[in-house]
Amino acid sequence: MSIWSLMNYAAWAVSALIYFWIIKDFLKTNREYSEDVLLGTYTEEELDITGEGGQG
Repeated sequence: MSIWSLMNYAAWAVSALIYFWIIKDFLKTNREYSEDVLLGTYTEEELDITGEGGQG
């Protein structure tokens, strides 16, 4: 088996791992957050986590 064949299989393996990671993250996010939170629209003040209130 040539090095290129091994690299091909390695690339497919990495692709499969990324795919399963995305599916796992989707299921985790879907379990932890409601659809309202994920699709919600927030104002800039609601998203301000610094506590500065947008000043400065």
